[in-house]
Amino acid sequence: SLPQKYTGASADSDNIIISIIKLSEDQNGIVIRAYETDGLETDCSLPLPLLDTVVNTSFKPYEIKTLYIDKHNCREIPMTEIF
Repeated sequence: SLPQKYTGASADSDNIIISIIKLSEDQNGIVIRAYETDGLETDCSLPLPLLDTVVNTSFKPYEIKTLYIDKHNCREIPMTEIF
């Protein structure tokens, strides 16, 4: 039977919101868009059970980040870059 709840991604800081998670267009990783909500510089961990990894990153006040993540690396990508 399937679990009643599954979390594909989360943030360990209450002021970081993950707004998008999707399979990358190359289908080798995922794309996550997250942003900071309280106007604070924040160090954050993003556990990603989908890839069995944790991404550590930091946000400037009100910063929006788009991340491309696969089994081997994580990199920030421009919001306009298609993945």
